[in-house]
Amino acid sequence: MLPIMAMTILGTTFAQSPSREAGRLVDRLAATIAEGQLSRSPVAVLEFRNASPLAEKHLIGQAFSALVEAAITDSLVFKLVDRRNLERYLEEIELALSDPTGSANLSAGLFEEAEYFIDGAITEENGEFLVSLRLVRTDTAAIVAEAGTRIPQEVLVTLGEDYGYQYVSANGIGIGLRLGPTRFAALFAAPPVAVGQNLDTFVVLGGTNVSYRLNRKLKLSLGADIDMHDVFHINDMTYADVQNMPYLADDVATMDFIDRKTGEITTTGVGGLIVLGNTVYYTVTRTAMAGSLVLSPVLNLSRTFNLSAGVGPAFGMLSYKQVWDQIPIRSGNYVMMNRKEIAHTVGALGAAAEAGAEWYFLPRMALTLGARFLWLIALPGNDYWASLTDSESFYAEDDRSPLSFGLNPYILPDGTPWSDSLFPSWWLYAYLGVTFYL
Repeated sequence: MLPIMAMTILGTTFAQSPSREAGRLVDRLAATIAEGQLSRSPVAVLEFRNASPLAEKHLIGQAFSALVEAAITDSLVFKLVDRRNLERYLEEIELALSDPTGSANLSAGLFEEAEYFIDGAITEENGEFLVSLRLVRTDTAAIVAEAGTRIPQEVLVTLGEDYGYQYVSANGIGIGLRLGPTRFAALFAAPPVAVGQNLDTFVVLGGTNVSYRLNRKLKLSLGADIDMHDVFHINDMTYADVQNMPYLADDVATMDFIDRKTGEITTTGVGGLIVLGNTVYYTVTRTAMAGSLVLSPVLNLSRTFNLSAGVGPAFGMLSYKQVWDQIPIRSGNYVMMNRKEIAHTVGALGAAAEAGAEWYFLPRMALTLGARFLWLIALPGNDYWASLTDSESFYAEDDRSPLSFGLNPYILPDGTPWSDSLFPSWWLYAYLGVTFYL
């Protein structure tokens, strides 16, 4: 084995041109085979081993091997072979080099694409990093040449951080969008009621986020989520049984009925029979919009893949909408069936939690797969309901609708008293998204 040729480089000089030192080491390896060579020799570069915790933490071996690959592209002696095409053979080479008997067999084929490979190691010694390179023949695993140098720690730590942040921006801002398949979401269902059925019918589910990478192992995310779905539905009762329209049964008995579609007027008194026999199609839809601030530790499994999980506070609003697909509407001494919607919005506080994975398919561009949990509690203070289909508003339970026969939106058609805690709001969903880091 050839002795390692060590060269000490002043920190100030190396810091100005780290890639130049990698080029010098490559040139020293090339000098051992350059004499009489008529064409460039194909060489593959293995990812350098991190032989110290500090080197492992800052990806220094990976960073320096990338510099060596870049230096080889400018060499007159070596021709770089893409290491990704040679993984199977390189594994055999590594086994052969670690076999103390030297009896390991190598597959034919590697040397058909590369005559040599360069591997290396990064170790710590007396507050410096020792970078060691070896030039090895692929057909015999014989070490042809070695070269090494000592480099100040802070220089290679900076190099490793720059390398790692080629995919994850140091102190950078990420902008992301996520959507969740509504079919696989979970939410807190409406409580049992006397009549009707509970629905978990989603319309919209997803969100966006702006994240700030404090460092490679910690990020802070400001998120926005929206959840819109039906939480309650009635379609198995008639208007003869509704309990929040106290004047309906008596008043419609003597009224004429107008068919809204045809404009036809029935005879006096028949209007009550038609209206009271109509089926109630009633839905409560809840829209929850939440902002959240989540702090997440990040586990970097590689330059391009990481896992994270975190929790934080949430804030937002809950908007409820009661919808009658067809409700009796008074017009003088006539009655017709028409659509009516009334809405009520309150502020909310709660919490958020998230766990996910990021895969960087491009520098600064990542696909995200994860799950989010949002929980909001309505804040007291706003009981106001406003109609979206006419000019009516409701401020308290004693406000009654003159158009809809004393309709009281603070009571559901089945008699259940309304409260903002009737349909607690938490939801959990899986999502797929994309994030771009500035």
